[in-house]
Amino acid sequence: MDNCTARLKVCGVPGKLGKLAADAGMPAVAIADRTNLFGALEFSQYTKDAGVQPIIACALPVFGIGGQQAVRWAKTPTVVLLVQNEAGWRNLCALSSSAYLDAGEMAEPGVAWDQVVARSEGLILLSGGPDGPVDPLFTQGKTGEASAALATMKSVFGDRFYVELQRHGLEDERRAEPGLVEWAYANDTPLVATNDVYYTKAAQAKSHDALLCIADGAFTGQEDRRRITGEHWFKSAEAMRTLFADLPEACDNTIDIARRCAFLVNTHAPILPRFDTGAGRSEADELAHQAREGLKVRLGQITPAVPEAEYWSRLEWEVGIIQQMGFPGYFLIVSDFIKW
Repeated sequence: MDNCTARLKVCGVPGKLGKLAADAGMPAVAIADRTNLFGALEFSQYTKDAGVQPIIACALPVFGIGGQQAVRWAKTPTVVLLVQNEAGWRNLCALSSSAYLDAGEMAEPGVAWDQVVARSEGLILLSGGPDGPVDPLFTQGKTGEASAALATMKSVFGDRFYVELQRHGLEDERRAEPGLVEWAYANDTPLVATNDVYYTKAAQAKSHDALLCIADGAFTGQEDRRRITGEHWFKSAEAMRTLFADLPEACDNTIDIARRCAFLVNTHAPILPRFDTGAGRSEADELAHQAREGLKVRLGQITPAVPEAEYWSRLEWEVGIIQQMGFPGYFLIVSDFIKW
């Protein structure tokens, strides 16, 4: 069966994507939101239930390699990282977190290329397409710089690096493609055809354009505003084969990528943060200590309606239940920010 990777962005609820891919004849589909992995869990579970292989990915803003101005509206170019295994998932989570945590208060999230290099294990790299650090260089005639950036990517990821091609009717895509293909052939690097999806059906192009206007506070008739072409709909494997009929290997390689990715985001028990008591006590002891001290204060401020022994008995019972459930840390954290 054919599989052409769709990079889904504003395609609706992640839970619906599995059925969408199944109806399109795709055995696998990837979701690659910009910078974050917010939809990964829901996407994985529902896509698996639809009988389609979920591939987790992220369009990660990266600086320090290639050109530093994206073709369209983004400030920082993005590369696409796809998860192969558990190690790759942990590395991608770390990179996504760093993109936000290391950014300044008003800065666009992103990571340095050196960070990607340090966390490349278990990940497949795509060059990024028109929003990446390479395509704009070819478009501007900076072939040497573009080739150097591609070579750097390949030197780190080896056979886990693919030169990404997209065809959404953009002039910049057409101008960059010859250079990308030539470099890939000359350097024995696989091409991969991707489809940057923003909506499910071609008929939804105008509706999505209106949503862009709402998001940006613009008008549909406004010239200088964010736009995309009408080709960003969820294309079937057959449609992608037709679109890339002159480069069939670019579609074949999406199957290769799917076979190399074997990771599913699974649910697990809640992981609660530990509360630093600062007094050498365990969380359970600290909870009991604070509860007892608090009851002492309150009993001194009210006239007890029942014997004090009943208050203490009830307190010890409730504290014991919380400790049995393993939630002392949770209650301490909630108490801490309520006091604050």
